[in-house]
Amino acid sequence: MNQNKPMVIGLIGGAGTGKTYIGKLLSEKLPGEFIEADIVGHDLLKLVDIKKELVKLFGEEILIDNEISRKILGKLVFNNKKNLEILNKVMHKYMYKKIDSIIRQTKEDYIVLEAAVMAEAKFYELVDYMVEVTTTYEIQLERLIYKRYINIEKAKAILEIQRYRQNIVIDDRIDTTFDDEELDKLLERLRRYRHEKFI
Repeated sequence: MNQNKPMVIGLIGGAGTGKTYIGKLLSEKLPGEFIEADIVGHDLLKLVDIKKELVKLFGEEILIDNEISRKILGKLVFNNKKNLEILNKVMHKYMYKKIDSIIRQTKEDYIVLEAAVMAEAKFYELVDYMVEVTTTYEIQLERLIYKRYINIEKAKAILEIQRYRQNIVIDDRIDTTFDDEELDKLLERLRRYRHEKFI
């Protein structure tokens, strides 16, 4: 039982590195609560206040059946720095508050937070231990093409954009070509950190 506050483990890494896969594994084996920042953002798009704010900024063209279309919104911000900054300014503040609220209310000893925008949204402020998830460029590209059905040109563009993202302090790393022993070692380090810092 969580006696004080949960240990928040942040997961960062480029598209196709396997952050979600690692997040689910860690949350099952520690065990703990798993937060996917993308899912939090998607759920928040359903809120009336956010919907009104985004329609005011981007127009009613982002609506289908009076609901925000993530597909249309995605097209408006992809490779459009100005539109992306506008969207992020709105969404990141709401996402930060929601994630902070989940952390404060959990009864778990661990929370695993997976976020592609960890640096941009300043979610790292909520994290106690940051883990970078890595793999080869070739595997990233393959996963984007064959698992997410993204064409090769767009997949390469996504990976190119992410190369220039702001660096943040990393406490640990795991490569998703790992074997079970590597995962066990990471779990051991995480449990030891919680024991030393939280108990």
